[in-house]
Amino acid sequence: MIVDLTGLSFFGSGGISDMLVATERAARETRFLGYVVGNNRSVVRPLSVIGLLDRLPIYATVQQAKAAATPDDLSGVGVSSL
Repeated sequence: MIVDLTGLSFFGSGGISDMLVATERAARETRFLGYVVGNNRSVVRPLSVIGLLDRLPIYATVQQAKAAATPDDLSGVGVSSL
């Protein structure tokens, strides 16, 4: 699954917590999960401040996230925009 966060204007602790839970679940179930943040400071800044920017599957574009996934990862899966 690819989650596009580029349209968010606010990203707080609830969103960060949901990201962590979803990322752990995807890893446990060996499923692809990528977050597209682009240059959205509302998302990039909090993740950077708490040290998660380099620890989560973050991509600048949907195309980069798709390139990181295998074809099986993306079969029947779309992009979810929040």
